[in-house]
Amino acid sequence: MKFQNLMQGLFQSDVESTNENLINKEANSIRLYFGIGSFRSISFKEIVKIVGITSERLMLIK
Repeated sequence: MKFQNLMQGLFQSDVESTNENLINKEANSIRLYFGIGSFRSISFKEIVKIVGITSERLMLIK
């Protein structure tokens, strides 16, 4: 039972890490798509206006 709990905990950690990495990659892709040179040279609100994504999705990216 302890091994199963350990494996479940490791799996949960991997899933959370992967999700966070995907969100960061998505944000970086949006920045690169618009030719933004510096990492934070455009605000997320500006990206929302340009791309038209929902505020819920913005909060996940942020």
